[in-house]
Amino acid sequence: MAVTFCPLCNSALAFDRRIPLTEEARQALVAVNPRADLQEAADMFDDAFLAAYDAQGGDVGILVAGSEATFGVSGMLFNSNLLMFDTVSSTLWAQILGEGNVGTLTGTELLRLPAQIVSFTEFRTVFPGAPVMSRDTGFNRRYGANPYVGYDDVNSPAFLFNGITDGRLPPKARVVSVDHLGESVAYPFEVLQKVRIIDDRVADLPLAVFWQEGTTSALDQRSIAASSDIGAVGVFNRMLNGRELTFSWNGEAFVDDQTGSSWNLLGVATSGELEGEQLEPVVHDNTLWFAWAAFKPETRIYLDAEAGAMDQETGARGIFDSLKAFTASLWMTVRSSVSDLLERA
Repeated sequence: MAVTFCPLCNSALAFDRRIPLTEEARQALVAVNPRADLQEAADMFDDAFLAAYDAQGGDVGILVAGSEATFGVSGMLFNSNLLMFDTVSSTLWAQILGEGNVGTLTGTELLRLPAQIVSFTEFRTVFPGAPVMSRDTGFNRRYGANPYVGYDDVNSPAFLFNGITDGRLPPKARVVSVDHLGESVAYPFEVLQKVRIIDDRVADLPLAVFWQEGTTSALDQRSIAASSDIGAVGVFNRMLNGRELTFSWNGEAFVDDQTGSSWNLLGVATSGELEGEQLEPVVHDNTLWFAWAAFKPETRIYLDAEAGAMDQETGARGIFDSLKAFTASLWMTVRSSVSDLLERA
């Protein structure tokens, strides 16, 4: 498994490190790395991998081999998004897509794994015996400190981004993004914070999006512990044991309408008829709108009239906000330069 995070997009994604290869990709890999450790597809990929890869939209029928790789940070960006490299082919991979972007394995897709950004308190409550990575890494790093102070200010412009900004939402609006069988949907945090639970359908997938307070932003104050509470989300398949569930918020917990069972943010039933059951997690991302829209411009934005969400048919507000943010940023830059000149004078 590779666990990745891009602070410029706020995208935290996990991938299976086994790279699936078609015959064409296998030949290309051997040409640049004759010593690459390859295995036949039947030996490397079990039924669970193949089923998940097929559900992701991959063509499992043309896979002939695989190679396990380690991934690293290239220091380069695409649409202001992290470009990873692999140790097998040195291909550059766009993190949000999980796809080879430049190099030998361009076009090859990694298997994405479900991952949530939640508070440590929430994680420890649900998994009290789980191992936790130590901060004693041997490196002199200020873990818990944010080098991008104020970066997630929704009124600030995207950083190191030269693409076209989709004006339907402010560039740095937080969204939960889902891409399933060619349909992409974004659920704005602005809506989720008001309704807490969204039941929706993406292609053939009935899903639920939970939102709960209690998780701080990693991109707000210098100290992450002192940063603003932006909440956390979970995205789950609403089908459980052949029955489609619908959910609501009762003021204290997420509750399914069919049995009245209570559920936590990680999709586990904590009380009621279904206590102990686990909803199937859905692959998603918590990212900033400008980055997701750059990769998936066809995205549908979920709207909820009761939440007072902005109308995606009229992008004027988003465009105005983007222009206002750019003007404010430009003024701050000019003011800072003038102050420097005056101090030197």
